[in-house]
Amino acid sequence: MELLLFSSIASVMVIGIVLILYLFERIKNYAGLFLVYFLLGMMISMFLSAIYYLYYPSSISIAIAFLTNSIYMVSLLVPFFLNAKRLASKEYNGGHEIYVSTLAVVNEFLMGYAFNLAYLGKNYFENGIDIFNYSIDSYWFFYPMMAEMLSLYIINYMKNESVRRDLFPLIGIATFPPILLNETYWIYSTVIISLGLCFIGVISSKDKTIKIVYLALAIGTVLTFYTSLLYEVLILVGMVMYYQKVLLKKSYNAFNA
Repeated sequence: MELLLFSSIASVMVIGIVLILYLFERIKNYAGLFLVYFLLGMMISMFLSAIYYLYYPSSISIAIAFLTNSIYMVSLLVPFFLNAKRLASKEYNGGHEIYVSTLAVVNEFLMGYAFNLAYLGKNYFENGIDIFNYSIDSYWFFYPMMAEMLSLYIINYMKNESVRRDLFPLIGIATFPPILLNETYWIYSTVIISLGLCFIGVISSKDKTIKIVYLALAIGTVLTFYTSLLYEVLILVGMVMYYQKVLLKKSYNAFNA
């Protein structure tokens, strides 16, 4: 029952992030840009409130979480409505893709943190390294992330928009993370799959940045036999790059394989 509840909540969050990113692809003015930032920030605030409650469960922490989210909403929505007309008249021509991508990844990291904290308990999250490792080394991080990446890719494909085929291996890499299960068969098979996908990414891309990320991920994948830290950092970097490249419309035709 608990697993079903967590899965349902995670699904709603995934749909929310996909819709926000889909909205960002189509905004034409700074009013729309503000809305994207507001929604991503609101989700971050909700995750942080949930994390606080999980560490200190009480009626007081619920009240603090509710108050914090209320202050966030009021402090941003009031100035927005006062300046909505000016923001709507100002055309948006791009430039915020990296910031929106980073906020989306922060949301996914916090999702892994909050859900694994609820699932495992706070004893697993005693220091910064533990928080980082257990937030990423989680079903609640990798598979919502994979679903978001795949959904955004399919939406663009179905709408007959140009898609970055050289980014597709990143979705496969997110599907088969070697660090997810401590089983010999899973570890060796996913390492082989990930290395193969990294190779495909390198040879299929004309973008030097993407090639470097795939090569680094290949190194990080091999090093998971000794440490998962580099791999986890590179997964976050790869995610930010994935969203940035997908959202950066003007680069599609130049690098589309």
